[in-house]
Amino acid sequence: LYVPLASTAGSGKTYTMSGREDVIVSDSYSGDTNDGIITRAVHHLFASMGKKNDAKYQLSASYLEVRWRCNRCA
Repeated sequence: LYVPLASTAGSGKTYTMSGREDVIVSDSYSGDTNDGIITRAVHHLFASMGKKNDAKYQLSASYLEVRWRCNRCA
């Protein structure tokens, strides 16, 4: 899955992808409306995998956030 996001600074791209990071970092967090796309997708993936007891899975994931700031652009 590739989700390219581009917009002005402060428009909510990181929040949309990650959710409220100050809330979801807790070990006791179990998911709610603070979830971003990544958190919801991972939860759905593991829930689906948990329904199949006769299957073996190997998962790999990566997340890259590129921030480019140009001092002369504005």
